Amino acid sequence: GSLLVIAAPLFPVALLARVMQAAGAGLMMPAMQTMVMVDMPHERMGLFMGINGIAMGFMVNLGPTIGGALESAFGWKSFFWFIFACMVIMMIPTMKYARSQGGNKQERFDAPSFIICGFGFVGLLLGFSNASNLGVTHVAVWLPIIVGSLLIVLFVRREKRMVSPLISMDIFADRQYCWGFIGSCVLSAAFVGVMLVIPLYVEELRGGTALDAGIVLLPASLVALVANVGAGALMDKFGARKVLIATTTFLVVGAVLALFCDDETPLWFLAMSQAI
Repeated sequence: GSLLVIAAPLFPVALLARVMQAAGAGLMMPAMQTMVMVDMPHERMGLFMGINGIAMGFMVNLGPTIGGALESAFGWKSFFWFIFACMVIMMIPTMKYARSQGGNKQERFDAPSFIICGFGFVGLLLGFSNASNLGVTHVAVWLPIIVGSLLIVLFVRREKRMVSPLISMDIFADRQYCWGFIGSCVLSAAFVGVMLVIPLYVEELRGGTALDAGIVLLPASLVALVANVGAGALMDKFGARKVLIATTTFLVVGAVLALFCDDETPLWFLAMSQAI
């Protein structure tokens, strides 16, 4: 994906390459979590999941800072060369130390369900993305949303009838899991939204550079480094409920502070709100 972005002659090719990168990251993240849950002792699961969360918290926040610095110094392609080099380096210890769990070879990969689910979510994403520019009454907004919703409904109905479903719908019968899943989706949406809005705010509204946007997010990256490991260790000691209440409080306070930001707000205030 990184090499294809660098060599892309047209924007659609670059977009396809970014989709490839997203697919790789999407496959890698659950694989990492599965390895932790299978190989690590259960009594210290929170700590090891926190360490694993560094990849999804600290490094994701640090990425804009690194990308901004590389773009300012060497051009935008240098960041993708950097990613390519990191992936090549990480493949060596991965192939050497990562143990295969074998899996269940009797399970069948349901390709039609995978395609239906994929196009369903793409339709929803496309429709909601177009809504910001075209308005909710435009055909390019409501048509993809309707088609995507119908495909998701079809996917759910298909999974309930399958003997070996791609995703077992029975897991959502557990009320605690269901609410946890919804909360995780909302949190992820908010997290990704902030990662998009902050660079746009700094560069478009405040006239800053990509490096400036990365620096604004840098304090949040450093806090995430400590918080991921600390929250995991605290969860092992006090349980999930108390940790979730405390972390949710921090999220609410940071969001409220960000509400007061405008085109004259000092960037240090924005950085502080993101760190909280």
